[in-house]
Amino acid sequence: MHGDGVSKPMDSALEKGCGGSVCFKEPFYHRVVDNFLPNEVFADVLGVYGSTQFLKKHIDLFRFYQSPELRHAKEYACFLTSVRKEMDKDLKKLKKETENEEMDLFASYYQQGDFLLPHDDCVEGRVFAFSFYLNTPHSTPHSTPYSTPYSTPHSTPHSTPHSTPHSTPSPNGRLVLYENDGVTPSKWIEPIANRLVIFEVSPLSYHEVESAWGERKALTGWLRSANHCPQSKELPYTTNRHQIFSTEDMVTIDLPSSLVSIPIYETLEPFRNVLSALPWVPRLNTMYCRGLEPDLARAAAHLNIIGVNGTPVDALVLRLEKGGYLLLNDPFNRPSRFLVVMSIYPGSICLVDGSGNIAEEIDGEGMYLFPGQANVFIPLATSPGYVVAYRMD
Repeated sequence: MHGDGVSKPMDSALEKGCGGSVCFKEPFYHRVVDNFLPNEVFADVLGVYGSTQFLKKHIDLFRFYQSPELRHAKEYACFLTSVRKEMDKDLKKLKKETENEEMDLFASYYQQGDFLLPHDDCVEGRVFAFSFYLNTPHSTPHSTPYSTPYSTPHSTPHSTPHSTPHSTPSPNGRLVLYENDGVTPSKWIEPIANRLVIFEVSPLSYHEVESAWGERKALTGWLRSANHCPQSKELPYTTNRHQIFSTEDMVTIDLPSSLVSIPIYETLEPFRNVLSALPWVPRLNTMYCRGLEPDLARAAAHLNIIGVNGTPVDALVLRLEKGGYLLLNDPFNRPSRFLVVMSIYPGSICLVDGSGNIAEEIDGEGMYLFPGQANVFIPLATSPGYVVAYRMD
């Protein structure tokens, strides 16, 4: 870690200086501006932030407090104008032009356990994204720096939350930039008070906010233009890549009316041994999942057809490490008549219905059968394990 709070050396910078800003081209275009506002202006913005109302936001991708849209809020007008003026340097450097442009602005507040998982920000019109930090977060690390519970999406009015005092400071809530594969972290940028970060929105602008261990205050938003339409990168995906049971392991069971446990406990340990011996590679990228799947080129001889009556729609074989997850947008989540899940994993596996509500929650190792359509969501893991799931018609 360097004194400037950016974990990658300045050798990758395009230029230095320019009023305390440093510009980078890797892993995608971004610029870091320290001491962005004069002290008295920064104090004014911080005061306005303190009177802003927040809503608690929680879906599979993120959990934190966020304000309503603020681009028309008079008290933030000067700040937003300053950010837009600063972006002229980025437009000039990248030779971008805008049409019918608008600025979006939100205030965010992270407290212990809050997070924003990897995504690319690709939404029609977005040219640049920015984050402006209002404090330098510190906290005491605890044994579970990940969010484990899952609640259905909701928005609850809330004033500016208050943090719990901590004793030993440590950094948290860093902005993580990923390499073009969307799997490998490339750079960690510390949230430091009065620091502005601007980056280009593109199919490769993979980034996340690390799980917070204390309070993290920021203003975030985007420059939008009618002539820009960034599109998320589509990854190749083939169904039924992984199948791990033979017909000798078949269990005959009538399709139930709700989630049921299939008694195969004595076979879990042999399955665990088979899984632990497989070669593993990253699954897709972190926009869908942070986990590993068997390396098809080297593991095919170990994987066999599942012994369940029905036609397999798709199969998932997943190894989770601490901090791993499976999101609702993973391509495994597609329509099917029923779902078979084998859990050799101590954490929760949520079966989510089409409305975003939890239909069932699997807690504990075993094999389970669920009738009907449900999407599999695995919250941030606090312990490693394996999950095998099949969609069947």
